[in-house]
Amino acid sequence: MSNDGDQDTGDGWGHETEQELRDEADAAAVRRHRLLRERVDAVDRDLAELRAAHADLASTVSERLAPELEALGAAVTAELEQLRGAVTEMLAEHAKAENPPVDWAKLSVEDATQQWATLARWVGEVLVPVYGITRNELPDCWPLHFTAVVELSWLRSAHVQSYLPGTHPHITAEWHTRWRPAVLARLAEIIASGAAEERCEPGKHQGRALPAGPAAAQPGSTPRKMLALPQHWWSAYQIGFHDDLARRARRQETPTEAWLPAPLS
Repeated sequence: MSNDGDQDTGDGWGHETEQELRDEADAAAVRRHRLLRERVDAVDRDLAELRAAHADLASTVSERLAPELEALGAAVTAELEQLRGAVTEMLAEHAKAENPPVDWAKLSVEDATQQWATLARWVGEVLVPVYGITRNELPDCWPLHFTAVVELSWLRSAHVQSYLPGTHPHITAEWHTRWRPAVLARLAEIIASGAAEERCEPGKHQGRALPAGPAAAQPGSTPRKMLALPQHWWSAYQIGFHDDLARRARRQETPTEAWLPAPLS
């Protein structure tokens, strides 16, 4: 009997222990669930606060910062335009410095050598072929008329200036409609003046024949209507070039004292 009683007592104690463990486990799960729920609720509250703050910030940006940002953008754009204009002006001034008018009266032999070549190339490559200048408009002997050389030189400088970056179109138009016709008219006055028998004409300078150059391949055209190509004025160019340099060399060798007048008697 006592053995059965001992067995029952042992079995009862074991069942109660297992139940207690299950109860404790259930209680721990409940606590974890409650804690997790509290954390989720806290996150929901924080999210709601963030949404409210975002709405307030968006409203502030829309009502206050947006106009300020727009004004700032307009100010920056205006300042950039001013800077762009200043840079354009600086570039234009720099370009002008690279294309100064040629003062033929002050050129040294070395500088005159370069300017003669620059002018001849422009006449041969730009003025005549691009604008269809004829031998009647630009007589073959133009290099022998120093005033004509000076006129053509400033016409070349004005042409270069009229096509520099940033130049206003009306400057270019003025070269075409005013300065080119003016210089051609001036050349006619300079070169065609004098008695009829002494006037310059294609192939002649002051009535005298110029050294023959290469034959011009312009069939079917009278001399005056032919283009003023380099082969027509090259011989005159060589003479005018060397004569001018010789005069400049003599001038450079002449001291300023040579221009002092003699004492009055």
